[in-house]
Amino acid sequence: MTDQHPEQPPVPPGQSAGTPDGPGAIPPVRPTVVFDPARQDHATADTPPASADSAPHPTLRFDPTDTNHDAANRATARFEPEATYSFANLLDIGEWIADRYRVEAALSVQTGEAEIYQCLDTVSGDRCILKLYHPRVRPKEDVLNHLVLLRHPCIVALRDYGIWKGRFFEVMDYCSGGSLDTRMPFTEQQLTRMLPDLVQGLRFLHNAGIIHRDIKPSNLFFRDEEGHQPVIGDFGISSKLDREENVRRTTTAQFMTLDYAAPELIDGKEISEKTDYYALGITLIHLLNGRSPFYGMDVNTILGCHFRGRVPMPAGISGRFSQLLSGLLRVDPKTRWGYAQVTSWLRGEPVVEDAAPDSTAESAVKKVPYRS
Repeated sequence: MTDQHPEQPPVPPGQSAGTPDGPGAIPPVRPTVVFDPARQDHATADTPPASADSAPHPTLRFDPTDTNHDAANRATARFEPEATYSFANLLDIGEWIADRYRVEAALSVQTGEAEIYQCLDTVSGDRCILKLYHPRVRPKEDVLNHLVLLRHPCIVALRDYGIWKGRFFEVMDYCSGGSLDTRMPFTEQQLTRMLPDLVQGLRFLHNAGIIHRDIKPSNLFFRDEEGHQPVIGDFGISSKLDREENVRRTTTAQFMTLDYAAPELIDGKEISEKTDYYALGITLIHLLNGRSPFYGMDVNTILGCHFRGRVPMPAGISGRFSQLLSGLLRVDPKTRWGYAQVTSWLRGEPVVEDAAPDSTAESAVKKVPYRS
């Protein structure tokens, strides 16, 4: 089954769009939600009603003049040359977006899909992060319709989204500790302490039918400055599984970061929960080394490592941590470790495999031709 392109305007977050089953699912919320890590009720902002003259205009969810919903314009093509952007093209401090979000700082122009700003939400009074996509780049709105309803302590909440001056934007929680790639390298002990929060975040997303597809150090954040609360963020190329699906084929497999892409995503164009766990394994190596395990390699060499199960392991790692990485990086997703196996590993319990490793199947996968 392939990703579907929505042809109707997305349902605003304040209206019923259907609520996923499973832990953490909540009823439809108003466009802006205040997320306080110290609270568990996730209450909406209690602000007095504004007058008709002073109230910010509601965020435009659908631009009727924009009818281009081609897949190529809905995410960032990681293998295509990135456009050149500079700080000279960024929004000014104090500039308003959608009559609601006031720019406080420009945080990044290095992403190929968007500019990242720190903003003030003038309705709730909260600091937030706003991702302003480059022209002709847009995320999957069916995924956003789902994500905006979800709240969990281990994921960065999507608070709002819309179109402003012909450009798509998303508003997310502000994480004061920054992304994990700014604090590398980590020790095995530090990563082991972070792992429960990361797998709980993945478990919540997967139960809600969301496959992240781009787990990597720059998409993991610390909610707090002390670095005690790791969370999963940036769902720009995520996919949604239907209730009856465990695996789905995707037409947007070209939108990925090669270093962290599972073999079945690269060649078979398939995604499942195990796709994210493979990326988690690569991410742990990156965080431990302080750089990608494929640093300095060309594309063909990287592809060979993925397909042949020869991802370079960090030097000097313990046997216990090597067991974790080896389980997460299995070529065959049927035998690859997932939530149950990682949880057992964290508890020091015997790991029960989802399926016994099949040497014949593994060998067949390794012989799949790869391409640049």
